[in-house]
Amino acid sequence: MTFWSEHHLLEAGGDAEVLLSKVARITTWSTECRFVWRGHPDHEWTLHSALFERVKRHDGMDPDEQRLRQVEYDVAFQALHRGIGGGPETPELQRFAILQHHGTATRLLDVTTDPMIALWFACEDEERKGKPGVLFAIEVSKAVNLDWSDKRSMTEVVDQLEEDQLAVYWPQAIDARIQVQRGAFVFGKVPKDPSTRSATSVPLRLPAWTPAQRREVFGDRGRGRPVVPTILAIRIPVHTKRRLLNILEKSYGYTGETIYPDIDGFSRSNNRTASLRHLAKPMP
Repeated sequence: MTFWSEHHLLEAGGDAEVLLSKVARITTWSTECRFVWRGHPDHEWTLHSALFERVKRHDGMDPDEQRLRQVEYDVAFQALHRGIGGGPETPELQRFAILQHHGTATRLLDVTTDPMIALWFACEDEERKGKPGVLFAIEVSKAVNLDWSDKRSMTEVVDQLEEDQLAVYWPQAIDARIQVQRGAFVFGKVPKDPSTRSATSVPLRLPAWTPAQRREVFGDRGRGRPVVPTILAIRIPVHTKRRLLNILEKSYGYTGETIYPDIDGFSRSNNRTASLRHLAKPMP
């Protein structure tokens, strides 16, 4: 989390009640702001798309925009000619969203409009329950909004974005999972700055942001128009995860079965590493 700390974007979480109050402060920060959210169960994870990570693993280095496009074009070409993710008439953005939904590595980064959903993802991973998590709040009021009616290719869309501008893709609720998870996707040009690129594959607008300004978000509001960075991060302590999961289940009904209301979700909730706490007691 060095990058986020150095830019004063990382806030300590505290216990469950304190952390939830900080989430509320972000959501009520300014009527001009709109946030989407992403939760990581391990605070050491970077904010990279799956395609960025795939290329990095192959090349042994962070890809730039040109390199990412090379691989992205090949993935799109293969999917189109194999009829995967839709027919010939399916817009490329829609195809990428469908492929991402089914596990293909794309430049799209999954987010949700519901911070409680993102918190659940940050806390539920049994294999990483001993790791602090992190909750990202991404401000998208100035982002370019796209939907399934957009017929442009990914290259055309990205070319029309500014270097530090986000795009948000709002998918149709093609299945119960997208509907329940209130899912969307963010993307943009790969950052040119190497230090930023090492932390995230999406562009960020980072104003001259200070610890005092960050404290204003979570404390007493000062006078004047608030300065808004593209992103804030809240660290989730290890001891807070279980408590948050209990709150999310009792207050919101969020469990593995409700977040993934399909056969993939059932299997995910009952795989070899899944907790048994949601099952009935053993038969006598």
